[in-house]
Amino acid sequence: MNFRSYAHFWCADKKSGCGVYPLSQSNNRKTLRRYCSDGWQLCSGLGGRFHWYTHLRRAEREWDWLERAPHVRMLPQAKRRIRWLTREEAHRLLTELPDHLAAMVRFTLATGLREANVVKLDWSQVDLERRCAWIHADQAKARKAIPVPLNAEAVLVLRQQEGKHPERVFTYKGKPVTKANNHAWRKALVRAGIEDFRWHDLRHTWASWHVQQGTPLHVLQELGG
Repeated sequence: MNFRSYAHFWCADKKSGCGVYPLSQSNNRKTLRRYCSDGWQLCSGLGGRFHWYTHLRRAEREWDWLERAPHVRMLPQAKRRIRWLTREEAHRLLTELPDHLAAMVRFTLATGLREANVVKLDWSQVDLERRCAWIHADQAKARKAIPVPLNAEAVLVLRQQEGKHPERVFTYKGKPVTKANNHAWRKALVRAGIEDFRWHDLRHTWASWHVQQGTPLHVLQELGG
């Protein structure tokens, strides 16, 4: 029997997002009732995806509903850890940080730059009149130069750093900062009650805030470098 005549998987439990009705030979026709021309409708979630594929195999091997179960390529599961701050959490963190680290966090949240690019930012890479900065290709992860537009917050942070060092933008007690993810950073996280958060997650926060404000993903990709 050709599976196109009745096979269509669907998520039944809209509240959970990936629930399915328990299947048996008697109610299988209702659940696998039609085939989508544009492919199988997949449940979100690893468990759901294997659940529906198991029933296709049963339809072939036990119920004689299918001559052959179709091969369906599973979508890859996201393996990257994503953590970002709400604006309230960001405010709590900023109040607990020493001034030099708070300035670097504010600049990161305004630009999305990586830790190394913020720590090593030179005044020669900043044009406050044109409200832009740039990361050289040999400083970028993708080995491509990154133009960095500066919003009002980023410009304000940079203005506050003027005159502290002839070359480096961010300093501590007159000397260039060498690392942002340090003991003072970790202690501030504890005091602010923020768990499971790394410096790099500030970049995730920047991206998340942009998406929430409607920035198109292709534009965000260009901004992030």
